[in-house]
Amino acid sequence: MTVEDALLAVEKGAPAIYLSNHGGRQVEYSPSPLEVAYEIYRNAPQVFQQVEVMADRGVRYGTDVVKLLALGVKMVGLGRPFMYANCYGTEGVKKLIRILKAEIVHDAAQAGVTDLKKVPRSLINARPLENNVFLMDQ
Repeated sequence: MTVEDALLAVEKGAPAIYLSNHGGRQVEYSPSPLEVAYEIYRNAPQVFQQVEVMADRGVRYGTDVVKLLALGVKMVGLGRPFMYANCYGTEGVKKLIRILKAEIVHDAAQAGVTDLKKVPRSLINARPLENNVFLMDQ
């Protein structure tokens, strides 16, 4: 969950890295995967070309998925929404998939994105993250 960890994983030949704070339960105030993805983007953007970056936790809406894709994340996990949807059985899960798919497509379209594999970084207003992101000595 740090840029140093990501660089070490690349150095050791990992094919992918997974950003997850386990819902922040293990370490109170741990950064979100979005914050870590931004930290990696600011300090070592090449990581996103060298390995597959995946993320989960704190993802609730289509906009959350689009933001992570804009930073270079290739896969976004959605645990909690599916846990709750599962309370309504198969139909609840199917409905959640329809809702999330529609949110992601509509949110991207409203931002002018026609291909989810090409979400531009410029889509994110990162000013709120700037005060919290760790910047390595360049």
